[in-house]
Amino acid sequence: MSENIIDPKYQEDLTEYTTNFIERYKQQFTKRECDMIIKECQGVCKDYTKMTQNMTNKKPKSITDDIQCMVSPKLNKSMDPEIEGLIFNRIHGCYETYAQKHWAVAHMEQLYTRSLKYHHVPPGGGYHQWHHENMNTDSDDRQMVFHIALNNTTDGEGSLEFLNWKGNYPPVAGSVLMWPASWTHVHRGNAMKTMHKHYITGWLTYSGKGKLRDIVKQKNIRHL
Repeated sequence: MSENIIDPKYQEDLTEYTTNFIERYKQQFTKRECDMIIKECQGVCKDYTKMTQNMTNKKPKSITDDIQCMVSPKLNKSMDPEIEGLIFNRIHGCYETYAQKHWAVAHMEQLYTRSLKYHHVPPGGGYHQWHHENMNTDSDDRQMVFHIALNNTTDGEGSLEFLNWKGNYPPVAGSVLMWPASWTHVHRGNAMKTMHKHYITGWLTYSGKGKLRDIVKQKNIRHL
């Protein structure tokens, strides 16, 4: 067989896989749940009240102009385990749906959520620098990213912008955005103009529990 000819058994029609690998799952959280999560996160964040007093309506003055705090794993104050469990369950449901569409993910080792990070972006704030989520050895275990929008904005304020994919994703309350953590998905958070933006981010990392596809089969979940 000539080295320029591919055996037919290895050829596929890959048209259906042409995608930017950015998936949005709408209506994963109700408005009531979003409001409850915001309140809980603000209660867990150390010095949250003090940080809000430093918020201004001035133009962005640094790479990031928002309040950021880890709310899980539990740090200074315990997060309600029911709220934490609710978030984890919805995220992993989106992850399994993601793997259903992007079959290579199902054959990877199972990923899991290790942490949650709450953000409160005031007018003028945002994450203004292009970046991706596993840029160094401290973050190289991150395989996928999730972004939970906890409130709506108007006129595209505070949209998440992807450099290589020319895409903008304005916040839609209760939705989950999921994408690969690698350099292929450089992004930034565009500034808010008049409103406040609340969201949670986090990462999916390897769990050491085997391939997702095999674990799902053991649970008798058919969609993979």
